[in-house]
Amino acid sequence: MGCDMEPGIPGNYSGADGEGWVCDACGARINIAADGCVQWVRLDREEGRVIFELHLVHADNSRPPGDELKCTVDGANTIATYPLVGLLGATGLQRLFEFTANPNWPLEEVLEMMRRLHMEGYEARRFHQVSFDDLG
Repeated sequence: MGCDMEPGIPGNYSGADGEGWVCDACGARINIAADGCVQWVRLDREEGRVIFELHLVHADNSRPPGDELKCTVDGANTIATYPLVGLLGATGLQRLFEFTANPNWPLEEVLEMMRRLHMEGYEARRFHQVSFDDLG
């Protein structure tokens, strides 16, 4: 699968609300799409279970020269990395929908990434979500 950018979605795109995204590894802001990527990671748990997760992180090339910090998830083995720009716009949303048809992909992880990348204001609100159980 190639990583064609959606026509009209430039690398300096900063999300539907213009606020960028939050890196799952370091917690800092990913200001523009060209500075981010989505990693599919495999976490081997002590119980012998294997868990697959999606993480939105800074792309290695988004760091200043000489900065050795890399945004990776602790204890994870990266299986694949996909540039963020390739998952934006209508074409990127279609790619994410295609992942939901594959039973090997964690459905809730893919749906959460869809919300983060495509719903205006979701990224800013997601840490403040209230569940119905919390409402009593």
